[in-house]
Amino acid sequence: MIPDPDPNTIARPYRGLSVQEVDVPLTEVDLVSFLLGREVYRRTDYLVLRNGEQTTSCCATASRPRW
Repeated sequence: MIPDPDPNTIARPYRGLSVQEVDVPLTEVDLVSFLLGREVYRRTDYLVLRNGEQTTSCCATASRPRW
């Protein structure tokens, strides 16, 4: 499991944060299977995922170097 970021961590610049509406339940099991292997913008560090009234956040990590 990836550790939580330090309190009050912010994404700078704004492109480091991606907010997305998703059609999957916001549970760890569903999100891991939904997100693994997906491409994200190269500078994205954090995702905020929304499903209806529910919202969650997660950290994006590269499976290979960004260069």
